[in-house]
Amino acid sequence: MAVVAAAAAAAATATAVAVTTTVGRRRCRRRVDGLREALTAPPPSAGAEAASASTTTTTTSTTTSPLPPSPLPPPLAAFPPLRIAAAARRALGIDGDCSGGGGGGGGGGGSAGEYPPPPPPPPPPPPPTAYELTQAVEMRLSPTAAWAPYRATQTLGVVEPGFLWVATGSLHRIPVTVVDAYVGGRGILDVRGWGWVRFASAAGKDADLGEAQRLLAELPWAPATILACRSLRWAPVPGNPAAMDVSLPLRQGADGSGGGGDDDGGKADQNAGSGTSDASVATVRLTLDAAGDLVEASAEARPRALPGGGSVRTPWRATMGDYGPVPRDDGGPPLRLARRGEAAWLLPDGPFVYWRGVVTGYREVGGELGGGT
Repeated sequence: MAVVAAAAAAAATATAVAVTTTVGRRRCRRRVDGLREALTAPPPSAGAEAASASTTTTTTSTTTSPLPPSPLPPPLAAFPPLRIAAAARRALGIDGDCSGGGGGGGGGGGSAGEYPPPPPPPPPPPPPTAYELTQAVEMRLSPTAAWAPYRATQTLGVVEPGFLWVATGSLHRIPVTVVDAYVGGRGILDVRGWGWVRFASAAGKDADLGEAQRLLAELPWAPATILACRSLRWAPVPGNPAAMDVSLPLRQGADGSGGGGDDDGGKADQNAGSGTSDASVATVRLTLDAAGDLVEASAEARPRALPGGGSVRTPWRATMGDYGPVPRDDGGPPLRLARRGEAAWLLPDGPFVYWRGVVTGYREVGGELGGGT
């Protein structure tokens, strides 16, 4: 009888875990679907934008823009430099110069005089609202930990800056879902086991900054965003013509401070205000190789989560390479993208590579991208 009772108890426990896991995964899926819907919503039409502009003009005293003005001097504001735009156009398979569809600007690393206002471009085809990459990745929690494999899908906004990265795998034989996102100006990290047990999470000003920096660092995987997104700000790096700083204004809280949400883990940032990014803007340095491909992104101070809670600003670097055609899931023309990448924290003891992955495919969400190899 004792054996029968133990078997019955084990079966009941297994059933309860299965039911709870199913419910948790459904809730997680609903949240992911909501984030994806917000990220892939089509931009307002020209008429709606005009009406919105008119309304804003008549209610200036009560309405403020969610994005502050660029802190960078004109004419370095909205248009990528020629070499960056050329890399994006090559990825999309767009022929010709970079004056159309959001090119413009000067060569990398010159003076402000090398950035003349771009000529009026011809009407470009409507860009997609977003596109999705599929990835096979590996992650680890410490320099001595084993690598754990995950399958991931990354949704990248085009006109509106943002991304949603969802990875599934296992950790110590526990099924894990990782959600990393920057949507609507807010950074989110959510790691759950069985779909409902929260292993880690982040929100608030540090998450906003860190996820915005990830978005900027992964622009090599978002060439259409480089050309179409007017929220990006560009500035040369003196003495380094192969590098360019790209920035994104961060949304401000109700009190004018940076960041959103109220979940900072109850810990104060240990190194606030250091590095190139401040409370109002996220900045990443992009570097091109001799062939004109974007191969490195770096930040002097990106928030890194600490084991006991809170975060500390730490130098960070992402590298990309193996450029070539990435197949389109529906059989359309491929994109020429970096097919491999890795990310590392630059610690005093040496680089800690915690993420590495391969891009396996992509698809468009609305509009039409170019295509080429």
